[in-house]
Amino acid sequence: MEQTETGKLELTVSSDPRLLAGVSAAVSHFGEVAGLDESARANLVAAFEDCFREVFGAASRNSKPVQMTIGVPSGKIEAVLTFHGEHARPEKAEKVRTLFAGKLDSVRLETSGDSIRLSLVKNLSPSRKKR
Repeated sequence: MEQTETGKLELTVSSDPRLLAGVSAAVSHFGEVAGLDESARANLVAAFEDCFREVFGAASRNSKPVQMTIGVPSGKIEAVLTFHGEHARPEKAEKVRTLFAGKLDSVRLETSGDSIRLSLVKNLSPSRKKR
């Protein structure tokens, strides 16, 4: 992910459901910075919440965390989620990918060993200005 004028945020999220509030706040913040209206931000946040609920569903406290990077490079909101271990099963990754389908402009899934990387992009319309 390229560096942005608004910076980027890197999170490591474990299966503790209380951390979902932090993920939601980060996604909402970057949506606001990007100029998304309240409805679009709410939809984006809901997609991320559904994703993390799916990933951590019945995971134990000892499961591997998920790395998340989010930022607003030129003309888009970009997030990268990296899953390891039990979260990197192809069927789980495909289900997570489908949660974002239709809500984002690009959803790309890459597999490498016991890791899966999900790149997510929401393009911004030219009329939206960063704050």
